[in-house]
Amino acid sequence: MEGESMTGGSGQANARWARRAQRELRDLLNTWDPIGVDPGDGGPDDEYDCIRDTLLSHLMRGDTKVEIGDYLRSELEGHFGLSRPLVPRTVIDEIFSGGVWLGEPWRGRSGKRHRPALRVEARRHA
Repeated sequence: MEGESMTGGSGQANARWARRAQRELRDLLNTWDPIGVDPGDGGPDDEYDCIRDTLLSHLMRGDTKVEIGDYLRSELEGHFGLSRPLVPRTVIDEIFSGGVWLGEPWRGRSGKRHRPALRVEARRHA
């Protein structure tokens, strides 16, 4: 049926879900603030959006904690220029402890994960 997602929801519902997931991941990344831009005290609140959407894609496809940690380390080193960056276990645990990206609408009735019918565009800074 046109406009229906793989989970039976509308395209609008998926768009709302994606915006919520992006907001939650932005908040999590800003709280961690691995490069120290201090988004909560006047720094840019969109500094980590360049990794947020790809991070969401990794979570949606079911990447493990190790794979998420590797992705974040790679981005911190390659994109932000940090030398041997550390990704605290608490950050990885927080990513996997909750958030809209771990729940509906992308868990089917069986409880198994599957990809939702939405596209998350990864943005990269040159």
